[in-house]
Amino acid sequence: MHMISDELFNSIQACKKCSTISEHRKFPYTSHGNSTSKYLLVSEAPGLESLNKEKYWTGQGGTIFRSCAANASISLEKVFYLTDIVKCWPGPGNNKTNRTPNAKEIFNCSGFLEKEVEELNPELILSFGKRSSELLLDREVKINDEHGKIYSYKNGLSKILVLLHPTNINYWMNVDDYKKQVTDVFKAIASNNLNSIPGIFSQKRNIWTQKKNGVKKF
Repeated sequence: MHMISDELFNSIQACKKCSTISEHRKFPYTSHGNSTSKYLLVSEAPGLESLNKEKYWTGQGGTIFRSCAANASISLEKVFYLTDIVKCWPGPGNNKTNRTPNAKEIFNCSGFLEKEVEELNPELILSFGKRSSELLLDREVKINDEHGKIYSYKNGLSKILVLLHPTNINYWMNVDDYKKQVTDVFKAIASNNLNSIPGIFSQKRNIWTQKKNGVKKF
């Protein structure tokens, strides 16, 4: 059985490589969900609200995301191992605003995600957002064009599903269409019908946000 080892988790918890991250706050072990799952769910970095609650996906995007899980009748923590490409909250000392991790922080932490994939050997990796997808695929990702596409991870065994991050999703596409897509992905995973996932996104180009003169249209 593949699983996340205590040794790896303890190494992540002890890491303080980044001088730009002053508090080095991380999720506890119990927040990560199923450590023996066939499915890995990856995002960018912990949000402060989620860290305070010791629960992934509780911020703005998390509200959308967890509603999709509820609609699919699944529990995120039972179905997935939840992680980020940067394990610490990348917020400077007294500034309580979430920020995007920088390139050095991503580089410093990248080995941990690689080891998580190696140990878990997941059948499918759900990658939410541009930065997590670029790290996993080791190339530039045009997230608005590649949303819903599936690629092979470098181990040749795991598949990566590239997805837009739910935070500020209205900038990219209609939120109801996005929620239906993610809900249908969760249903496909719950029924072990991964072959149906590409069809979920077959009509995606009809629902991209069209921006003209500063006005968004769906």
